[in-house]
Amino acid sequence: MPQFLAVARWPSTDADTVRMVISECPECGAAGVPLLFGLPGPEAMAAAAEGQVALGGCVLPERPADWQCSQWHRWSEPDQRAWEERLLAVLSAHGYREADDRLP
Repeated sequence: MPQFLAVARWPSTDADTVRMVISECPECGAAGVPLLFGLPGPEAMAAAAEGQVALGGCVLPERPADWQCSQWHRWSEPDQRAWEERLLAVLSAHGYREADDRLP
C-alpha cells in the first residue's frame, strides 16, 4: 500500500491553504504526481512542463491510474481526496480557477 510522503501548505485562491499530499510509488518509492487523462488545459500543460503533473494521453484506460512517478510507474489510491487536493493545488498555482470563479 502506498504511503504519503509529505504534507505541505500551499496557497489557494481564497487565501486559505490547501493540504498538498504527495503519494509514494509502491514500486520504487519515488514521489508521485497526479496523472491526468484527456485534453489538458493551459494550466495542466504548464504544470506538466514543470513536472508537477503527468499527462496520460487522450484515451482513458478502463481502469485509469491516479498517480505517476519519475520512473513512469502508475498506481491508484483508495482515497481520491489526496489526488484531488494535490491536483487542485498544482493547477491553482498555474492560474486555474473553479468554473464558478470565472463568471463575472
